[in-house]
Amino acid sequence: RVPAHFCGITGLKPTTGSVPIAGHLPLATGTLSLGACIGPMAPRVADLALLFSVIADKPEAKFLDEAVNDLGEVRVAWYTDDGVSPVTNEVANAVRCAANILSGAGLTIIEGRPPTISDGARLWVELFSRVANEQIRLFYRGREQEAGPLVSSLLRSPYQGTFEEKVIAAETLATTVLERERLREELLRWMRQTPLIVAPVSATPAFAHGAARVDVNGESISVFRSCSYSRTVNVFGLPAAVVPVARTADGLPIGVQVIGRPHNEQGVLAAAAIIEQCAGFR
Repeated sequence: RVPAHFCGITGLKPTTGSVPIAGHLPLATGTLSLGACIGPMAPRVADLALLFSVIADKPEAKFLDEAVNDLGEVRVAWYTDDGVSPVTNEVANAVRCAANILSGAGLTIIEGRPPTISDGARLWVELFSRVANEQIRLFYRGREQEAGPLVSSLLRSPYQGTFEEKVIAAETLATTVLERERLREELLRWMRQTPLIVAPVSATPAFAHGAARVDVNGESISVFRSCSYSRTVNVFGLPAAVVPVARTADGLPIGVQVIGRPHNEQGVLAAAAIIEQCAGFR
């Protein structure tokens, strides 16, 4: 979703587990397997719907027009602050624009951050950061000189733990996995009444290649922090589609993400299609 947001195209992260990852390299090992997911990127939302029906082996999937008609007056929440990272004014305006489009299409729109959203970004760090660091190290082995500033900083700080520290880490991990399930269930209970969510994809539009920090309305934050909006969706295994809505004053594209309950890719894509049609992004 972040590459799609940066490039002005559409992208879909399906429900975790709905698309086979067999044969993908590098392999998703350890806790990364909890959030490993493969999804398509494409010029238009209709392309995403077609690609998803193929890679997820869902020939019975509804046509996109039919899925749009089925939305009716479904409740949609929207927010521009996940409690972890601020967003630029232009990103916030794009999310607000998408919410207004859905309201104009007859959907019921409510403003407010759903429960456990800010917890999701923290859980991602606790569950995946160490394993992700190991994957990055493996990927760059023998060609460390090709790494940019951000990756180089990770490669220079390998995890060195004693046996006792690793045992404690394993116990902490087990507790975190249980917390993830509890918070995920809390969010899904809330989403029974409000099954769709519109949110930023990232705190900023595309930044300079290799940058370690970005500017958000005059505040300098880390690139890692700026991506908290996508990590929350990953850690809870939810489907989310990205659709471009606007451009910055400098011409950079800004996308928004539509998030849904597990296995509701059709509802997510239908809402994204409405936004795409009315936003008129070029």
